[in-house]
Amino acid sequence: GGGGEDEDFTFAPRLNENTRRLCEMMAEEGVRGGAGSFLERQAEHAKKTRKEKEDIRTAFDEDCTFHPNTGNADEIIAKGRHAVRLGETAAECIARLAFLDQQQKQSKQILAEEQYYQQFSHKPVVSKKAKGLLATPLDELMSNPKGAEVRAMAARAAEEAFQAECTFEPNLGAKHTDASPRPYQVNYNQEGGITARISEYYREKEVCLQEARNEKEFKELEACTFQPNINKKAVGGAAGNKSVVEVVNGLGRHLELRRRAKQLEDEARARAAKVFMEDAIKRDVGHRQTIPAPYNISAYTEAGLKAELRLQKLVAEKEERDMRACTFNPKTNERPRKELIEKILAEDERRCQYVDNTAY
Repeated sequence: GGGGEDEDFTFAPRLNENTRRLCEMMAEEGVRGGAGSFLERQAEHAKKTRKEKEDIRTAFDEDCTFHPNTGNADEIIAKGRHAVRLGETAAECIARLAFLDQQQKQSKQILAEEQYYQQFSHKPVVSKKAKGLLATPLDELMSNPKGAEVRAMAARAAEEAFQAECTFEPNLGAKHTDASPRPYQVNYNQEGGITARISEYYREKEVCLQEARNEKEFKELEACTFQPNINKKAVGGAAGNKSVVEVVNGLGRHLELRRRAKQLEDEARARAAKVFMEDAIKRDVGHRQTIPAPYNISAYTEAGLKAELRLQKLVAEKEERDMRACTFNPKTNERPRKELIEKILAEDERRCQYVDNTAY
């Protein structure tokens, strides 16, 4: 079976001279007791890294000599109800949180229910008739027609009792059917009643405006007493000799158009006067426009530059006096520790690069 599998895999990689030399060197190191395979070298490197980190941690711990006094905290924690969980492993903690706590909670609930129902000793007896009854369908329980009928009967009985007790019937002031509605009364029984009333209101308003325009036009034409002589046709008999006053067709419309044009012209003139403030000169002095005087910024002149240099010189002198008063030079352990950490990180990076290069 093994020979057949070897025959199936015919690929044989070609190794260059450098790879063959590295393999021979690693094999010799394995013979002499060194790390021969890649996994062994990686394990040895990880072990050495852990040892160096442990040495660094030990060096740091030597500087930390402070031991706080915790009092009897250990005794109180040991006597607590959660003391049994202090020594549990991660697997035990997962099992407890996933299963054991839930099972313990359910058992406590069952025990509490049993203790509670033990105080009730009554056991109901079901009759034979009750045992023979069929269960009520779910649709009847949901709709409950019998309950609705009972409630309707109770409502009717309550209404009849109220009518029998309260016999007073007030006069609601019923109107005749032909009575016109009040101006602001809305009859919701009529379809389109509100819109019809609005249309009627606009129609009446237009009629009133037309009557006012006709009356104004009539007053304007009262001053026109000129009556021209025109050639009238003889109608026959004495009727042709009568003096008849004829109305010129289109005169009223012409006067209305002239009045409308004059009104539009006056409105345009009023809007222009309001927009362009033509009457600004007639207003109070407090409403006139203020014309600002030209200003001069001293910062852009030679005097401003001198003031800026003088200010910078004063600020520099103040900082020099303040720094002269600060003579304390603290000495901290931050820099040595930073250098040590950087050295360790650089060493780890160099080792990783070496391991990656030897792997190939």
